[in-house]
Amino acid sequence: SLNWRRVRDFLQHARNSRPLRQHEVTLILQSERNGRVRVRMDPYRTFARLVELYCQQLHWPLALRPDLVRLYFDGDLLPREATPFRLELQDDDILDVQVQVPPPGERRGRRS
Repeated sequence: SLNWRRVRDFLQHARNSRPLRQHEVTLILQSERNGRVRVRMDPYRTFARLVELYCQQLHWPLALRPDLVRLYFDGDLLPREATPFRLELQDDDILDVQVQVPPPGERRGRRS
């Protein structure tokens, strides 16, 4: 016969346990200059890492300062330390990319 206590305990445990980790999420980063670029990443990594992956995929030089790349979702600036998991982003969500122009004294790797 079925042990209902064990069934109840199992269901209670299933409700309280952490969901399985999603291994990757594919996000679409779009800008006027570069169009749409699909980037796959671990949803528990930060948006700072997403910017690095985006720059690598576009073959941008390493001299480009990643802090000048801004990501927006539904018009809101995404914090660099946040993650797609924390903000509940899903596959094929679209992020807008804006690249800030560095101050004149910092162009071409020169720092003031």
